[in-house]
Amino acid sequence: MLKEWILQIRQDSHHYCTDNWKYRISGNVLELSVRPDNTKEARTYRCSVITIGQVLRALSCKIEDIDSHFLIQSFPSIESPEIIASIRMDKNSYHTDSFPPCNPEHAGDTLLDKVKYLAELYQFSLLPCEAPEEKYLPKDADFSDVGWYALTSQFDNPFTWLNVGYWKESLMKDCKGIITEKPWPLLDFCNNCNSGRPEIPLRDDSFLQAIAGIRNNYSSS
Repeated sequence: MLKEWILQIRQDSHHYCTDNWKYRISGNVLELSVRPDNTKEARTYRCSVITIGQVLRALSCKIEDIDSHFLIQSFPSIESPEIIASIRMDKNSYHTDSFPPCNPEHAGDTLLDKVKYLAELYQFSLLPCEAPEEKYLPKDADFSDVGWYALTSQFDNPFTWLNVGYWKESLMKDCKGIITEKPWPLLDFCNNCNSGRPEIPLRDDSFLQAIAGIRNNYSSS
């Protein structure tokens, strides 16, 4: 099943940035890594880790859909930073520590409520912010009715970036049935973003991880 699922995931090459990562399967364990060259530049490494976070979340949802269980091991070796994580599929045991509990009934009614709920699950804050400059936004789109929100973290390290990937996948693919309407755009300063990241005023102890655009007054209930 793992081989079938990872091949399905890799078919969506744009969403999952398949040039940034590779996989290896041994029995019921799938290992995800990046090219060693991707570890040499901080921005490239961050984006690769975010993408692998998305892949892990997607795989975990597929495993749960067949009433099986999984265990994720992140960054197993300091000496090999290109190895990001492995996911083990296990039908005979139960693991609860890979992701925080995700209950749609606790998410609130509006799209903003739901996006904020998911952010808090992964130890982020979602705060109103200024609109990013046009050069960061998709072309030929109307953002006149969009409110802008910054996803911020207390830390900025590879474990944080994995959580960005988990959060992003939860929003964009919605494996837990929380969000039907997607925030748009969602900028994590990776896909199609060659201009770095926008200057958004934040608290001194916060790190900007992403920006979400949410249509004003939209309710996803």
